Amino acid sequence: MRDLLNILETLSEAKPVGLSAGEINKYEKRFNTFIEFIKGRKPFTMIDGETVILDPREAKRFQELYDNGQFKGALSARTTDGEQLPLSKLAKTL
Repeated sequence: MRDLLNILETLSEAKPVGLSAGEINKYEKRFNTFIEFIKGRKPFTMIDGETVILDPREAKRFQELYDNGQFKGALSARTTDGEQLPLSKLAKTL
């Protein structure tokens, strides 16, 4: 029983994992959800707990990269505030 409690405690203290193009590409549904979040101006949670909204124009750019097999590596996205943000700063919640 104590082992189970230790595992639960460890999991609750774990740092959030950042998104990557590889994780988004893993499943087509995951990529589609990612694009819908961008188009719908839905907030993404960052690994530091803050939220950010990506510029809806990024959906078209990411879709083109995906369609051309180039949605990979260390990608960045523009926020609605005009800042460039590495995808790795977005928490993996999708």
